[in-house]
Amino acid sequence: MTKQALTDAVEYLEKCGREIPLTLMVSLVSLGVKTVEYFQSTLTRMVRNVYDGDLGGEFVQIMQDLVLGQISQAFETAWTDDGNELPPPEYIRDASQDMVREQWSHIDDFYRAIIDARVDQTGVDPLLSRVQLWANQWNTAYNECRRLIAVENGDKLKWVVGLTEHCETCLALNGIVAYAKEWEELGVHPGGTDNQLLDCRGYNCQCGLEVTTQRRSPNAYDTIIGIVSR
Repeated sequence: MTKQALTDAVEYLEKCGREIPLTLMVSLVSLGVKTVEYFQSTLTRMVRNVYDGDLGGEFVQIMQDLVLGQISQAFETAWTDDGNELPPPEYIRDASQDMVREQWSHIDDFYRAIIDARVDQTGVDPLLSRVQLWANQWNTAYNECRRLIAVENGDKLKWVVGLTEHCETCLALNGIVAYAKEWEELGVHPGGTDNQLLDCRGYNCQCGLEVTTQRRSPNAYDTIIGIVSR
């Protein structure tokens, strides 16, 4: 089924108020037709299905496909948002594939955690809270691609807080302008998984590093070091 046919089928079901089959939702995310919201709702249904015994070991392969579609779409969106045409160059594709492989490395543990919760009858809610962390990797992938482009072009980046609650580190970094190579050298970036340099550890972080023509902040390098070293 083509992307357009999938989209038409889902829009028809939504218009009729009918539940969208899980297989269709997976296809939409895997093909990059739908992103963060559909990824989250699809994975939520998958977790519930595994917990209820309606989905087995195929969960791992399905989730791998979801992650591949999500991360690839985020990198491609960031590339085209920068005014470029697809396909992206090799350094962007390599970074996307590296992030996909890193995310894949956590899927088996997630599946086992769901099975353990079902056996121990500890409830599904703690597992559902982790779904948001997986979904937020779209933002992490998007920001990483924009950062790589900025490094390649020698651009400056400004830290901008997102539309959510902020930790003290992100608030202190907000508005700081430094060269992309400086942010890269320091290893300071928004989002991520267990980001040790941020008080929020990157969980549910919606901050971004945006390309800017503004002047570099005074003593930007040392200021950033001081903030993340508190």
